[in-house]
Amino acid sequence: GYIPAVGEMSELTVPEGKAALWAQEKIRICGYPYIEWSSENIQDDIITVDAERGVITFPGLQYYQYSEEGSSRYYVYNALCELDAPGEYYWDVEAAKLYYYPDGDLTGRKLAFSQLGDDWFRFEGGSYIGFEGFTIENARSTVFWSGEEMKDATRGITVRNCVLRDLGTFAVSMYGSEITVDGCEFYNIGGTCISIESGDAKGYGYGNVTISNCLFHDWAQTYLTHSPATLVRGYGFRITHNEMYNCPHTAILYKCGESLIEYNLIHHVCLETSDAGAIYSGRRWDWSKNVLRYNVVRDMDTHAIYLDDMLGGQTVYGNLIVNVTGFAIGTSGKYNRIVNNVLIDVDEEFPITVDERGMYGNFGDEHVNYATGDMWFHIREGDYLSDIMRLAVPVNLLMLEQSGTSKKVDDPGTPAYCTAMNNIMYNTDSSKYPNVNKVVNVWNAATEASSNVQSNIRYRSDPGFADLKNGDYSLREDSKVFRDIPVFESIDFSKAGRTAD
Repeated sequence: GYIPAVGEMSELTVPEGKAALWAQEKIRICGYPYIEWSSENIQDDIITVDAERGVITFPGLQYYQYSEEGSSRYYVYNALCELDAPGEYYWDVEAAKLYYYPDGDLTGRKLAFSQLGDDWFRFEGGSYIGFEGFTIENARSTVFWSGEEMKDATRGITVRNCVLRDLGTFAVSMYGSEITVDGCEFYNIGGTCISIESGDAKGYGYGNVTISNCLFHDWAQTYLTHSPATLVRGYGFRITHNEMYNCPHTAILYKCGESLIEYNLIHHVCLETSDAGAIYSGRRWDWSKNVLRYNVVRDMDTHAIYLDDMLGGQTVYGNLIVNVTGFAIGTSGKYNRIVNNVLIDVDEEFPITVDERGMYGNFGDEHVNYATGDMWFHIREGDYLSDIMRLAVPVNLLMLEQSGTSKKVDDPGTPAYCTAMNNIMYNTDSSKYPNVNKVVNVWNAATEASSNVQSNIRYRSDPGFADLKNGDYSLREDSKVFRDIPVFESIDFSKAGRTAD
């Protein structure tokens, strides 16, 4: 379809024979009418079906600038005339009636729909409150909720060994500190499972939030993108020993600093999107000093660990990435450390990439220009000249007040001073890139000269995995890797994922 500028009218073509029928319905649209990594759920009050021309029209929305690349991959729903297959339903809002096409014998089965549009538990202050052993289901809004105005008053909330399922938006959406979510299962969630903001970017306080030993699957069913299993914002998080699978977009979205993401098992995510990552963050300099270690990411059709748009100061150590069609680890920011990772069957010429997108053109000017760039704006929001903020971001960023972008290695937009070393790759299809031995590709020669890129080895044959055939990628004592990289740490990847049921 034609996707014009914001505020102008967009047009999507109606399939033949459907225009007259849909014109009588209050249809809605869900999917990717614009771009692969940003879904839309367009409501009926802004949609018009032009039966004569055979098009759907609605105002142009957020990512109009990508219209030429847009896939127009979407579906129409909320049309009674299309209720023609088992399992489908139609909700008549005005008549308050639910129409359902059964997908089998309903004897002994339960049909449920929620009349609860508000939150289950609201914390308007309150500290050291625990919930354990609950099964909570069938709500359109959030189960555990605390608003931003209660951030300083909400403290010590624990949710343990609970099942949260069949929910319309969030399961947990909280502002506060000392929050723990442990041993829970989340599934059939409309949006994000856990969203927590904690710690203070300006005062640089720490939230002490832990999300551990949880099982997340089948979420982001209504809000398809930017609705991860865990969304954390602030400082001082620990996301550890979780399993996450079966979602259209990202699993872990972190917008934080000084946090630890470790021992998570993530697979079959980003199922509907491209230019996305299983673990993702980007476009900030103050979200630094995070450590991503000992995670296992496997079986997905896009990128695994994505340090997007000049994100700097991250450590990516000892992760196992298996069978991904994008890059294993990608970065375009300063002072990132990518060390001791094991990469298996990565369907890219260079599984680790360091690109220079912040150095050129309108994109670099928009984000790293000192006067107008949004990345500088976020730095200046806090006391960025304080001692602790100097430690939070690369110090040379605070010293340089650039009016634009250039190719100098110390300019804010360059991915300089990175470390990418002691990473190994094994590729069962040795014929795919028969002449490529590099594991890491640094786009810019000046940037590469400032960085420590060494001892990254691509193996064409089994270098000594414990059991390659059955997917045990720990290393035997006699592995060739220890001769080639004596300091390489052998990691027991079986520890990733939940530690208890």
